[in-house]
Amino acid sequence: MLNLLVYANCQGSMVEKFVVPEISKHVVVSAVHIVNYEAIKLGYGSVGAADLPEHYSRIISDADIIVYQNLSENQGVLSTSGRIANSFMTKAKKDSLKISFPYLNNNAIWPTYIEERTKGISFKTDPHIVEMARSARSEDDLIKKYMNGDMYFNFSGRFTDFVNELEKIEQECDVKISNFIKDNIAKKRLFLTHNHPTSAVMSEMARQIIHIISSNIGFEFDQEEFLRTQSFSPENICKLPGYYPIDFYSVRHYNFEFAQKQDVAAPSYYKSHMTALYNLVRGLPAEVLFFSDSA
Repeated sequence: MLNLLVYANCQGSMVEKFVVPEISKHVVVSAVHIVNYEAIKLGYGSVGAADLPEHYSRIISDADIIVYQNLSENQGVLSTSGRIANSFMTKAKKDSLKISFPYLNNNAIWPTYIEERTKGISFKTDPHIVEMARSARSEDDLIKKYMNGDMYFNFSGRFTDFVNELEKIEQECDVKISNFIKDNIAKKRLFLTHNHPTSAVMSEMARQIIHIISSNIGFEFDQEEFLRTQSFSPENICKLPGYYPIDFYSVRHYNFEFAQKQDVAAPSYYKSHMTALYNLVRGLPAEVLFFSDSA
């Protein structure tokens, strides 16, 4: 039996959905997913933690294959750096197959997005829009500018920044996805939210992971057939939560092949963001929609 460990955030769910079913055709697989951000929330990597929990150490040392996202040294023993005493990778078998893939964080498809933080909300957009919110005569004035198409969200610059950062991350990863994203950003829906990729992205990363595993274990893997089969998968086969609506600004900029017009939910969703931004720059309370229930 092959013990496979996934050490990643929710993006690692693609291993269960795509990788395990494929390699199970050739070998018996037992897969475990340690969700890295949950381990961080539990404080396992906090300052002063001298070692990993015993059950983590046991899972890691038993793993024949480790598919992971890099965690920096400031995460202490949860780090994937071998320079930290008793850290994650120091527990792995020397002959285990280690495959790294990048963390994806793309905020360049939507005009704005908002994350909920422990100390409030984090509003992300182009700085130009923040200045426009500050100079707006009223909340209605800002919303009118948005609805009339008078805003500039710098999609090109933000997408370039995303790709450049991703390419830096990929220098330390076995899986590369930046070229796929650049080639397909207008052709396919690639992201549901800034850090929740669709099945199209997940299956491409999975293809590369399976190829590495097949080359090391020694079984035939038809990559073209795999991708052909996965092209029929639901858009969100990993069932990741959340969805940011596509609006007319992004449709106009990217000329999407999969969306010729904005989502029905987009106007009310981004109106709420304009209201929140107007209040935030004035130090006022802001209530906002984090996700849309549907397109």
